[in-house]
Amino acid sequence: MKTYILYIHDRRYSVPTLDTLTVSSDARASELARARLASSTHYQGAEIWEGDRLVETLTSSATPGV
Repeated sequence: MKTYILYIHDRRYSVPTLDTLTVSSDARASELARARLASSTHYQGAEIWEGDRLVETLTSSATPGV
């Protein structure tokens, strides 16, 4: 299992929200991060890190004000 750091960029706050994911692969970390990003229209994007390696940067398709 690997531990990933997930930074969620929320348009309501100036500092990203930090979360951890302990999963078996980059693909699973990406899957969970996408689900988290889709869970709120306030989320603008997310970054997935494993240690000092940026795994993926995601952006939200949510429309502001919806």
